[in-house]
Amino acid sequence: MFGRRGLIFRTSATNALSSLCFLPMTSTITAAPARGLAIKTKFAGPTNTLGSRVIATYKRSHEETLRATTGWRHECSAERNHLAAAQKLLAKLNADRVAYFEEVGVPASEYSLFEIVATGWDQDSYIFLAG
Repeated sequence: MFGRRGLIFRTSATNALSSLCFLPMTSTITAAPARGLAIKTKFAGPTNTLGSRVIATYKRSHEETLRATTGWRHECSAERNHLAAAQKLLAKLNADRVAYFEEVGVPASEYSLFEIVATGWDQDSYIFLAG
């Protein structure tokens, strides 16, 4: 929602003016935004033949999606289980990173291993940013 001089965000479901936060459009970002690969993980419940697991996906293009699956370890927290799946997929990505860097036009002197630099989540998945 746009206000007269900036963006207005609602912080609660009420319509009271006190529930609005005002962010002026003149504010500046002081840090460079993080950039990288977004790995999304999702819990998959047990079936008749498979136990609970976490599936990590990275959509490289509209035609190619990479996946890695790990079994659910009940002694670990949910975040650790999702992190393990993301790291397994990251190992696949690191194995063919030269082809990826050539595809996106990165000079050979700047090839490096991907590593997880940030974590986020929404209602039904975790998102890991690898750079």
